[in-house]
Amino acid sequence: MSKDLLAILAGTHPVHLRYVDELGSDRFFLPNRAQKKQFLPFKAFSFLQSSFSIPGGYRTLFTENCYFYPALKKRFGLLKSKIINLNSGPLFYNILHNHLSSAESRLLLNLCSEVDGFLVQGRFGRRIMEQLDIQTPLRITYPFILDGIYSELTATNPQLNGETLTIFATNDFYYKGIDILMDAFSKVCKAKPNVKLNIGGNLSAPLLLDFANKFGIRGNLNLLGFVPNVSSFLGASSLYVQPSRGETFGVAVLEAMAAGVPAIVSQDAGVSEVVESVDSTLISSLDSDTLAKKILDYLDLSDSKKQSLSKKSRLAAATFREKPMCADFKKQFLSLLD
Repeated sequence: MSKDLLAILAGTHPVHLRYVDELGSDRFFLPNRAQKKQFLPFKAFSFLQSSFSIPGGYRTLFTENCYFYPALKKRFGLLKSKIINLNSGPLFYNILHNHLSSAESRLLLNLCSEVDGFLVQGRFGRRIMEQLDIQTPLRITYPFILDGIYSELTATNPQLNGETLTIFATNDFYYKGIDILMDAFSKVCKAKPNVKLNIGGNLSAPLLLDFANKFGIRGNLNLLGFVPNVSSFLGASSLYVQPSRGETFGVAVLEAMAAGVPAIVSQDAGVSEVVESVDSTLISSLDSDTLAKKILDYLDLSDSKKQSLSKKSRLAAATFREKPMCADFKKQFLSLLD
């Protein structure tokens, strides 16, 4: 299959790389992607350069949330490949909620006509495409927890009776809802002065400290940076919180749940369908007051109720194992080609 299929990769997400392995695909990493806040002329140049760098001669291209590069080359008649895109980022959510310029949104939506199929993550991903009235065929897929850490996570004993909140984040604070979380956390601190928030991930400490100082919560915040041992990080946790805006399906949330740490997520995150199966009260709107109340309500639960939510979280996360999810991904991918 590798002679017929090329994966166009925008990053190195381990789940997506496993998808590529499952398909037996060749790989191509984009050399100079357009950046979100790039100066417009440079952004246009990067867009064109990346588009025309896409190799030809492949029957099918599998794109990691970057369909628009080969689609533009195809629009110019310089590419004949079929394009199957994995919707794994907030792009279409941002279009739907007018977070991009109207010209950029129109271009990106117009180029969808060059795509032969979309693989969306969960019901949330499908709903966004329906709301945008994109008629291209689509299939639902799901990510998974890597086998290499699953057994460690299931052996974790979280500190459910403590007052330590946890989140894995990136430098895209808006996407991860860090602004909402910081505001909500400041309200939680007033009610529970000893509560802590652990933030893991390779992200800008100065920006986080600006948030912390703004909301007066510096003493309650632990910036841990890159965390090599996810299970120990989650083992010190009482609750995982991730109020994302348009995150298609956060694997970090699944990992927390596998470790027995209940999660509160936003209604605008794809993984909310999994959290909802545990308890619908763990789904929050994108509102700091609501999020703060839900955090406090959870922290005030009885020990037995927290243990019950922990067990349900583990069971819900157990569905998202590597082998069956990869097999289903390949099945859905091939069905789009058919």
